[in-house]
Amino acid sequence: FGQYEATICYYEELLKDREFMPNYQRERNILLCILIGRNYFYLKNFDEALSYFQIAFEGLENTNEQIAAEIRQFRGDVEVAKEDFHKARHEY
Repeated sequence: FGQYEATICYYEELLKDREFMPNYQRERNILLCILIGRNYFYLKNFDEALSYFQIAFEGLENTNEQIAAEIRQFRGDVEVAKEDFHKARHEY
């Protein structure tokens, strides 16, 4: 589990670093939130995973349906892991 926690810390530091990809901050933040969410998922910290997926989803513009679909899939995966199949169904 240590690698996931270390990875989360690294990505969270990149979120704070305004000099890392300064011309693509919105896109960078979306990607980092997705990656952080996936790592929380692997740690079975489902509430944190959902929180980061929601932040990523809210950062999207309406035109990026492919990434929106991936985030919905990730949220569905979390709901399946939580055995909340009703919510999962709405994400897929």
